[in-house]
Amino acid sequence: MTDTARPRAAVILAAGKGTRMKSPLPKVMHAVGGRPMMDWSIALAREAGAEKIVAVVHPSQDVLIGHLKLHHPDIAIAFQDPPQGTGHAVRCAQAALAGFDGDLAVLYGDSPLVPAGTIEDLFGTLSASTGLGVLGFEAEEPGLYGRLITAEDGSLEAIVEAREASPHQLRVRLCNSGVMAGRAGDMFRLLAKVTNANAKGEYYLTDLVGLARAEGIRCAVAISSEDDLIGCDSKADLAEAEGIFQKKRRRALMEAWIGRESATFRLPPSRLALDPGDVIRLAHDGREVEFRLVSVADAEARGIEAVRQDRAAYDLPPGDPRPASLASPVVFGTPEV
Repeated sequence: MTDTARPRAAVILAAGKGTRMKSPLPKVMHAVGGRPMMDWSIALAREAGAEKIVAVVHPSQDVLIGHLKLHHPDIAIAFQDPPQGTGHAVRCAQAALAGFDGDLAVLYGDSPLVPAGTIEDLFGTLSASTGLGVLGFEAEEPGLYGRLITAEDGSLEAIVEAREASPHQLRVRLCNSGVMAGRAGDMFRLLAKVTNANAKGEYYLTDLVGLARAEGIRCAVAISSEDDLIGCDSKADLAEAEGIFQKKRRRALMEAWIGRESATFRLPPSRLALDPGDVIRLAHDGREVEFRLVSVADAEARGIEAVRQDRAAYDLPPGDPRPASLASPVVFGTPEV
C-alpha cells in the first residue's frame, strides 16, 4: 500500500552537454510545444507533488542556469563537474536535499512528454516492503535499451544492458526509461556503494537495483507508453517529440469538437493548460478570427480537454461563426494586455 503522506522530492538531471544537438543552446533548453524541455520536467515534478526540486546542471550552462534563476527561483541548483554518470549526478544533489526524509524521483530534463500520472504510478509502487521503483516501457524495437528483467511475482530482478544481455534477455521488450523513485535515504546510502568499475568509468544509477536486492529491498516496475518516455538527444529526437506532442493536442481538441487534423499548438512557456483570457486565433474564409476564452471548466487541472464546443465559453464578436465551423490552423497565444 502506498504511503501518500510521505513527502516527495525530485532531482532533474540536466548536465549533459548535448553535443548531438549541434547547437550552443543547452540540450534541455530546446523547445517542444513552444516550451523548453526543462520547463516540462519541472512542471512534471510539481504536478507529481515534489515539495523540493533540485536541478543538476553543468556550471558552463549559463543560459540554463540563468533561466532557472529567473523563472524557477525556488528550485535548488546542484553542479556536476565533470559529468561521471547518472549515479554521480544524483549524488551531486544530495547536499541540496540534506534533511529530506521522504520519497525521491529521478527525472530527466530532456524527456518533455512524461505524464504526471505516470510518475504518480511510479511513486505508487513504493511501500513498506518495496523501496525502489523503475519506470519502464514496452519498446517496439528494444535495440540498445537496457532490459528490465522481472520475476514471476512482477518484481524487478535486474536491469541488464543490451550489450551484456543473453539472447533470451534480448528478446525482452520491457525496457528501462532511466526514471526511478525510491526512499531518499536508501537511495543516497546505496549510491555511495556504486562503483565506476565499468568500460566507461562512470557511476550508474541502474546499479541501485542490484544493491537494493542484495539488502532484501524489493524493487518494482511501473509502465508507461514508449511515446511518453521519449528522450531528446538530437534534432531528430526533438522533431519526433514535437510530432507526438502535436498529435496528442490535436486529438484532445478534436475530441472537444474544435480544430482539425492540421491544427498546430504552442502553449505559453509558463503554463501547461489553457486558461480564461487566453487568445485563440483561427483561419476562416481567408481571414484570421481571434477570440478570447472567458470560461474553461477546470482548465488548470484538465488542460486542453477542458475546452468545449459551446458558444457560451467564448467571447465572439457578433456575426463571427461558431468555433465548430472554423478551419485550421489553430495557434494558442498568450493573453492580450
